[in-house]
Order: sequence, then structure tokens, then C-alpha cells
Amino acid sequence: MLNPQLVIESDLSFGSDHRLMTLSFGYVAPASDPQAFGGDSGLAPRRQWKLSKLTKEKPLGLLREYFRSSVAPLVGDLSALVSAPSGVRPDIDALNDSLNRCLYKSLDGSIGVKTGRPGYWKKYWTQEIEAAARERDASYSRWRWVLGFAKVEKWCLFQDAHRRFRSLVQAAKRRSWQRFCSDLEKDFSKATAAIKRIKRNKES
Repeated sequence: MLNPQLVIESDLSFGSDHRLMTLSFGYVAPASDPQAFGGDSGLAPRRQWKLSKLTKEKPLGLLREYFRSSVAPLVGDLSALVSAPSGVRPDIDALNDSLNRCLYKSLDGSIGVKTGRPGYWKKYWTQEIEAAARERDASYSRWRWVLGFAKVEKWCLFQDAHRRFRSLVQAAKRRSWQRFCSDLEKDFSKATAAIKRIKRNKES
């Protein structure tokens, strides 16, 4: 970890005592295993798979086949270490990374990588809400840096902006939920698909 820096965003308000913190640093991959994190791309993103697919016979069979093939070299290395141990202790982290790569490769080949939505994604988020959020943050910043009696006025303006933002979010959530319920009532296939999706998410 090179040149770590932690920045506390004190000019942003989340309606509580919490503050957004940003940690930045330079990362150097271990020289002993340049492929451990996907080549020269730095830390690999979080990997996700729909493991519920493994309840079916064909994907499970593919997973077993891929894993047997990819793990064979590692099994050979481990067998050699056990049968003829050397005086040098093996790198347990490198062995662990090799096993993980075998698992990842097998999962990718059998069930594929799950492409999830980003954490900030909300289907009810609109340009109006985005503008209200920016105005709320700007109002909070103006309140923080103003001096004297003007601070009272800026605080009231921030509270108004924050209430408007919350009101827009709640209204958009209600509309999204009403639209969802209306779609389920009009189209039975959407209702069954939604039930299957909820069940599948709980199982995965």
C-alpha cells in the first residue's frame, strides 16, 4: 500500500452524523504471483455467480468436469510436496490463490459470471431527484462555511432542501411500487416471474 490518504467529506450531508470517507492508495501486486489479481489490472472486482444454477444436473456436471481439469496441476504440486517435502516452506498464499483461480475458472465455465447492478442503482431515481440531491449538498456546504447570523438562514434553507429531496424520494418510491403492483395485476406471467425471481434470489 503506497501513499494512503483518507479524506472525510465534511461538506456532504446524509441527514445524520455519518460522513462519507474516501480511502485512496497505490497498490502493487505481489511479484511472486502476477496473475493473482488478473494481470496488471490491480485488484480484481468482486466476482459473483448464480449458484442456484448448480441445482441442475448439467451445470453441476460441467462444474465438476472443469474443476477436475483445472485443479489437476495443483494436485500434482501438492502431492510432490507431501511425498518429498523440501527444506523450504511452501508459499501457502500462492497455493491458496491457485486453488481460488481453479474455482473461479470452473464457475465461469459452468454457470457464467453474474452481472449485478451497481450499488447506487435505483429504478426510481430521476433527474429531478438528482438535482434535488445536488441542491441539498450545496445548501449544506453553504451553511458550513457562512459566518455570523447568516448561518441561521442558510441552515433553514438546507433543511428545506433536505425535506424536498426526501419528499421526492418517497414519492418516487410509492410510484415505483404502485407501478410494480399494477403490472402484476394486469399480467399474470409477470407475477409468476416476480415470484420465481424472489425465490431464486433467496436460494442463491
